[in-house]
Amino acid sequence: MTWLQNHRRSEAAAVKAHEASRLGETEESKRLFSIAARHESVALGFIDLLHTPRTFGITAVSCVSLSYKAGETETAERLAHQFLSASGLPLFATGQLSALLQDHGRSHASA
Repeated sequence: MTWLQNHRRSEAAAVKAHEASRLGETEESKRLFSIAARHESVALGFIDLLHTPRTFGITAVSCVSLSYKAGETETAERLAHQFLSASGLPLFATGQLSALLQDHGRSHASA
């Protein structure tokens, strides 16, 4: 499989997850977001941060976001910190990953 094949599988699962969420099927939605996050994580393995930093950054943010949507908080936070420590991560990705961590921290603190 390639980056594109895994990314497309991730997108397809995320579309189904959003539909399940819209229908109030919370557990199915989380299951599908988890599948999407796994495909995106596999896709990351095909990307070289040094040669395609923008694609890496977009995919990393997507992976973390999907993990949060799946309810996999610990995984999302671990991945976000791992990506933030990567040398050469584009600034837009750094900002978005930091925002995801902050947003989750705020919602988690108010729970």
